[in-house]
Amino acid sequence: VNLEVAQTLYNMGIPFAWVHNRQVTCSWLCGLRGSSTSNSIPQMEEKLRLGVERINETSGGLSNQRVRKRHVQVIRHPRMFVCDVASCAWLCKQLDEQKTVLMIDEPTMGADQGNGEALPPNSLTGLMVQAMLAAPYKTIWSSATLPEGKELPTIIDAFCGHYGVSHGEGVDELVSMQLNVGVLLVRPNGQVALPHSMCATPPAGETSLAALKEFISRLKKEPLLLKAYTAQAIVSIQERFNEPDVTPVAEAAGFSAIGIEEYFSDLSKLGHSSLRNYAILLLEALAATENDELVKLVCTPSTKQASAMYPTFDMGKLLLSNAAAFPGMTLTVSANPMVQISSNAEALIKEMPSLKKLTKEIEANEAALEKQLNNIRKEAEKVKGGEDRVDEIIAAKLRDMNISDSSNVLKIPEHCVVNSRAHMRKYNDGAAAMEDYDPAFFRNPPTSQEFKRVDTLPVDEQWRMLLLSGVAAHMPHEMALNPQGDTSYTGYVAEQMEAGKLAVCGVTKDFTYGANVPCTSVLVDQDFLKKHSANTLRQFIGRVAPTGLAPFG
Repeated sequence: VNLEVAQTLYNMGIPFAWVHNRQVTCSWLCGLRGSSTSNSIPQMEEKLRLGVERINETSGGLSNQRVRKRHVQVIRHPRMFVCDVASCAWLCKQLDEQKTVLMIDEPTMGADQGNGEALPPNSLTGLMVQAMLAAPYKTIWSSATLPEGKELPTIIDAFCGHYGVSHGEGVDELVSMQLNVGVLLVRPNGQVALPHSMCATPPAGETSLAALKEFISRLKKEPLLLKAYTAQAIVSIQERFNEPDVTPVAEAAGFSAIGIEEYFSDLSKLGHSSLRNYAILLLEALAATENDELVKLVCTPSTKQASAMYPTFDMGKLLLSNAAAFPGMTLTVSANPMVQISSNAEALIKEMPSLKKLTKEIEANEAALEKQLNNIRKEAEKVKGGEDRVDEIIAAKLRDMNISDSSNVLKIPEHCVVNSRAHMRKYNDGAAAMEDYDPAFFRNPPTSQEFKRVDTLPVDEQWRMLLLSGVAAHMPHEMALNPQGDTSYTGYVAEQMEAGKLAVCGVTKDFTYGANVPCTSVLVDQDFLKKHSANTLRQFIGRVAPTGLAPFG
């Protein structure tokens, strides 16, 4: 995020400075040359002042009319500081709290490490809290999962007490309803999970009808609830109305709502926002019947397995028979991804040749290729008049023989590469026709160069083989995957994830905040859900929502 902000500032010509490890480095736009890094804001300001004086003393100053303007060096004070979490409180204490605007984005990846216990001041979470407590009078806290102000009494009260303002006078809370692509929530049985299903089991003393009316008012104000109403979710609502146990009750209650075909007769109006509006209309029409029995029936999740959009959740089948239901990249979230992945990957590993066999194959291929190249070179040197273009003749012969392409790909059984065409064909079980998939979802077998890099990683052979298949675990604090502090495996997995080259990656809460990875599905373990907050789940939902790869998001 910091790099993107800095790039934007640079493109706009706004002078800014980097703040990292309590050191301030002025950007090129500030005009300082040479030593532009300072240990404090006063030191930075002194360097800027001396820079201006030096310019005015030379022929390059603005006061010298003989100098062409394009050669004039201009010193400018940074108008924005792009700061890391560790330096934020330190920086705020040096700036004028009445003339500074602080913008804090949500905590970064790895911040949620406390398991409900307080963390030390030098931890990432502790440093973030210090930054919030040192906030200037104009401060913005921004996050999709930021709780209401009343749930942060310590920090809010400290702010109000420091500046002598009341909560209502000094604190504004804004919720943006400008939503991008939604996210489809799915139950363990493969049925679409709809937030209004909570109304089927209202609190004691309340009716499902009253719960639905309250839910609709929440739905209009809470964007994270509204995100769940995608096109597939609306289809599931309509299918529920058409099921045998609901249809007679709906007719008797006089339920009536405009059909989706009629509502979207003008396809130019079809979009994520209009789909969400239609979902609200359906729920409002349901509440308008004032029939508690009908509301309870519609809100009760369907048990009709034949209509389920996804297979029943089974981690053991994810890499084989159910892989076709989760194309693209899938994150599996659990307390211990290493154990989860390894315990379910045995069948896949058995299908793969050993790394020793692959290494011998590569060496044999390279030796054969070298021999062939030598023969081609000898022939090229014998060509009459070709002494000056030997390399050109060799390249032409290699193209004709298609050697460069064929020698680059490993002879791994393609069905062992998860989400490759052969893998989908073998384990699809008729879930979808091959032409229904976006070609971008299909993975290619690894090249010999990729194999050589994977083979040098300091992890067990099992994990290197899985990596060649497109399966990995991202665990920065696991010693077995990062022996003696060597994080080359974790770094390689992160590179592959950001490039969208993995099929399945096991992650835990370290991955929750700030991970900008384009995945198509997130499968969350039940045990993990019971031990973590709703905000953690919302962050994992956010990992899917930006991709827009419906219907796979």
